[in-house]
Amino acid sequence: MTVTDNVLSIKDVAVVLGVTEKSARLYHEVAQRHRREDTVKAKDMPAPDRRIGRSPVWYKGTIEAWIAVRGKTPAKAVAA
Repeated sequence: MTVTDNVLSIKDVAVVLGVTEKSARLYHEVAQRHRREDTVKAKDMPAPDRRIGRSPVWYKGTIEAWIAVRGKTPAKAVAA
């Protein structure tokens, strides 16, 4: 983990989900838009627990709870 073992950056969330960092950022951006538009979906990524500088971070437990509701996206095979 890049910040601490209990605080996850967007990059760390991507690793936990088994997706690219770009995908994790997209999940965050879509969820932010839904919160702004007051159209939050049950499977939306949770709001960041904190910010370190301008970077959003989540507590490990927050992401684990979200995965339990959302389900974990299987990682795609990477071409060699």
